Amino acid sequence: MAARNLTRKRDYKLALDHTATPIVAFIRREMLKGRTSAEVGESLRVRFSMDDLARTRSVWEPHFREAGLYGRVYSTQDSFDDCHEGADFVAKHNLGIRGIVTGSKCESCIYNKIGRCMLYGKALVREASDLYTPQTVNAVILELRTAGRLPAVDGKVASSWGATPREQLKGIYQSVSREAPPVQASGRMDIVRAFHGAPAREPQAPVRRPIVAAARRLLNEGLYGQDLIAAMRLRFQPGEIAAAREDLKAVFAEQGLQGIYYIDPSAHEDYGNGCEEVSRLYRAKQVKYAKIGSKCHGCVHNVNNSCSKLNKPLVNEPPYVDKTAQQHAMLSSGPATETSLPSLMQGTGLSMVAEYQLQNGGMTIEVNEQEAKPAPSFEIVMGRTKVKV
Repeated sequence: MAARNLTRKRDYKLALDHTATPIVAFIRREMLKGRTSAEVGESLRVRFSMDDLARTRSVWEPHFREAGLYGRVYSTQDSFDDCHEGADFVAKHNLGIRGIVTGSKCESCIYNKIGRCMLYGKALVREASDLYTPQTVNAVILELRTAGRLPAVDGKVASSWGATPREQLKGIYQSVSREAPPVQASGRMDIVRAFHGAPAREPQAPVRRPIVAAARRLLNEGLYGQDLIAAMRLRFQPGEIAAAREDLKAVFAEQGLQGIYYIDPSAHEDYGNGCEEVSRLYRAKQVKYAKIGSKCHGCVHNVNNSCSKLNKPLVNEPPYVDKTAQQHAMLSSGPATETSLPSLMQGTGLSMVAEYQLQNGGMTIEVNEQEAKPAPSFEIVMGRTKVKV
């Protein structure tokens, strides 16, 4: 056999280990966070390329098959290069593991005290199978029933989940992972809510999304059309804009109106906390109205439905003569950065179409997406279940 064939095989093995190391580390960390096998499989598809997963499958698949045991019953010393980092990670994400499988560093470690790791605060075992005992199964069942994640009285015994302790532990955790833990309500908050009523809440989506909030602020500046799209592209990637296109439809529908006929102060972060930014930007702007929000009703600056901070009347919607015609005229008047707004705002707003002969059609905004090709996938059979990766 030629010498180059021997070195080629060794180089291929080194390259394979180099590619598989981050995949194995990622699987272990996700399992220590309590992720199920289906969630870990989906995360692998997003994090790594399918070519790397297929080429290194023989290396990471044995670790993947430990889902339901690793991170639930045990962890290993070699999961982290630094045991201090591993102890902090376990303390943050998973305190329920039963023991740590010893590694090469444990024998001479100062934290190894009589079969227990003082750093992790867990028992040290030579093999994970040392933890698969009936006593461990009974303790797990008792803890889960006490926490309410298993029914207190369901007639099930340990043998209902499998024949061996290993199968029983895996079956128990798989059945628990399919059901969300019950929400424990606070007794004190129940009394407070019953007396005062449920607190009013601001809508969380899509207002709280950064890209939507940025679009609303740009509309307050009077941008519309291609100028608005150009400003959005300077701040966000095309993929982010495409992902938020459904939320942006309602925002972009106010083009030619918001920032020209009215200001929406709720688009800014300090809304309801003094509105200093809104006042600094738009108090002197030649926009007649401000849109009233949920926090305006009890505000000290709201004087007879007029905001003293912005020096503008507060309205639910400006008194348009013809909203559609006025919006069409504004969008057809040319670029937002070149249009003289004071000259366009004279009169009722309907005569500008005839006066300026604005016959251009309405503007449509499209976010083109590249057609996504389905990524290759494969399945891992784990007992009676199949996990798609």
